[in-house]
Amino acid sequence: MKKILFVLGIFASFGAFSQKNYVSANYSYYNGAGTFGQQSMVTLEVGRDFGGVSVGIAGGVTAFTNGNAYVEARVSPTLWKSGRWSVSGTLGAGHILNSPEYLLTEYGASVNCLVSKSVTLNISSGAYNFNGKNVSSKYSYVGTGISFAF
Repeated sequence: MKKILFVLGIFASFGAFSQKNYVSANYSYYNGAGTFGQQSMVTLEVGRDFGGVSVGIAGGVTAFTNGNAYVEARVSPTLWKSGRWSVSGTLGAGHILNSPEYLLTEYGASVNCLVSKSVTLNISSGAYNFNGKNVSSKYSYVGTGISFAF
């Protein structure tokens, strides 16, 4: 076990020099019942990019009108990259505050365009799963966002 941890530590140290912090703002529209404001979700994510994988903590509201706040941990590996363009996947799990559907899980994919050294635009799609003790729901979404690396 110590040998495995040692080898993993060596590989982690190779990527340590490529780490970048980032802040990302995202908007998504999901297919639930209700008005535009009830189906719109906003997120602010803070994290670190380790070269091929981004790890972050996101927070936001589940809807513009009568939405609940949530906090989510996300992992986003880069699946393909060519020049300014890349495709990444996202897996996330979090907690929705003051809601009977308190567990949020997310999976999705995004197409990213590097505009400058520190600014990236993206278009994303995927699904949100809201789960509680006696109630659950699942919605697909499309969204857009902007990310600033520093």
